[in-house]
Amino acid sequence: MKNHLDTSNNAFQHKRQLQDKNFQSQLKTIFHYLSEHIATASMVSEATRIPQKNITRFTRDLEKAGLLWETEKKL
Repeated sequence: MKNHLDTSNNAFQHKRQLQDKNFQSQLKTIFHYLSEHIATASMVSEATRIPQKNITRFTRDLEKAGLLWETEKKL
């Protein structure tokens, strides 16, 4: 029974590592795109094929880290 639990735990850790790599990859993609373009979350989603809900979370994290800020242009 212990071997079954160890295998299950290893599978969980492997899945988590893949998720972490995907998370980092998406974060870098969004940061790179926004460093060269001014865009809405919808525009970033369309250009990068990353779901919009992920973009919203990543942009909030980048804003909190001081790496991204919102701009506004008015007449």
